[in-house]
Amino acid sequence: MRINKKYTIWIIANILLFIVISYILNRSMFDSEVDKFYGQMQNIYNQRDLGILNLFYSIRYYTIYPFFQIKHMQLPNILEYFTLILYLSPILFFTKLPIHIRYFSILLIYMSLFFSYRTVLVSVSIYMLIIHIKYIHLSKKYIFISFLYSFLSSGTFLLWLMIVLFYKKTLISSKKYNKFINLSIILLVLLLSGPIAHKLLFFLNQDSFGGVVELSILDALGLININDLIIIMNNIFERSLIYEAYETNNYIRLVITGFEVFLSILLFLFTKKVLSLVILLLLTFSLLFEGLMIYSLLFSIVVLFHDYLFRQYKKNRNYKLELNREKNIIS
Repeated sequence: MRINKKYTIWIIANILLFIVISYILNRSMFDSEVDKFYGQMQNIYNQRDLGILNLFYSIRYYTIYPFFQIKHMQLPNILEYFTLILYLSPILFFTKLPIHIRYFSILLIYMSLFFSYRTVLVSVSIYMLIIHIKYIHLSKKYIFISFLYSFLSSGTFLLWLMIVLFYKKTLISSKKYNKFINLSIILLVLLLSGPIAHKLLFFLNQDSFGGVVELSILDALGLININDLIIIMNNIFERSLIYEAYETNNYIRLVITGFEVFLSILLFLFTKKVLSLVILLLLTFSLLFEGLMIYSLLFSIVVLFHDYLFRQYKKNRNYKLELNREKNIIS
């Protein structure tokens, strides 16, 4: 593979800057214990029976296994910075994106200075799908990496599954894989049913089901009746990212979300592409829920908007050059 020297220097310089800033800020995958993410991973490490969440959390644990071991063994945080670069390497080093997008993608590593590493990785998960749909067909190993990263958030995994369902023919061009993909989607839906059942029980009664639910999926769903759905929907709304940010005066979160929605609307109005509409609909759906669903779409929206502006700039520039050329010929 031919090496672009300018891009290589750009990447190395930014990685070094990222490591220095991260070291000063003492960043880590497990900086925030608000959602008890590290505790979830400890449960898997200690082989605790997590009931309906066992398989989902196990995949999540092995996906970020190096980060967990660095934390568990109390190794220097600088090892996490290099590990994060390794996790981002498919985007930074190996995908043959248009050069203006490759340069722009360096912002991923700087996202980790403002958001959690987990947020960055779920953003990469959705971004890889968008790359495959919009720009270039990635090999199956990158789709698999995208799949693994999506497990770091049950909401992101749901978005990932919805995008795959909508763009199944684009993602899998060979017809002979259709039956395999359809079977895989069924298995993924079954896999997601565990976290969904847990979420429904949690929204029904936070005190009783706030922790691990050591029940089967059918038993968990059997505890919910039609009358409970009103309570669940009300509690879902009260725990949604927008409502909670408003109640806690978390204006930074509101500004970020508002900015994301604004860009998404502009992107659809300017491009009028199906992909832009799909992203806007997914974002609107995400507003009703808590967690990382909204943030997992953020980077993809910013990149697509940057790409649109860049192409418009190039188009206008070429048009002006063509006009000047015609004037010179006439004169």
